[in-house]
Amino acid sequence: MWFLGNRLHNIPVEISSLRCLRSLDISNNKISVLPEELCEVQTLESIMVDVAQMHHPSSGSRLLLIVYILIQILLILFEYCILHVIYMTKTHT
Repeated sequence: MWFLGNRLHNIPVEISSLRCLRSLDISNNKISVLPEELCEVQTLESIMVDVAQMHHPSSGSRLLLIVYILIQILLILFEYCILHVIYMTKTHT
């Protein structure tokens, strides 16, 4: 399901009723928190989000906490790659 670029601020809790949902693209929106109900969609295989806008989940959901931690790790790896490219560019010019 694609909600790409719709200026959404949140995902309705009714998302959990979509029992066949496999992919969810909510990138290019204003969504900063994934709802707990998203964890109930057991068929969901991928979620595309804007990682820079995501906030630490306020609830106790372990799945959302794991997603948050993975996003933070990806951000660190991305920053490392950028720094490595800058370093390699400067040392080889």
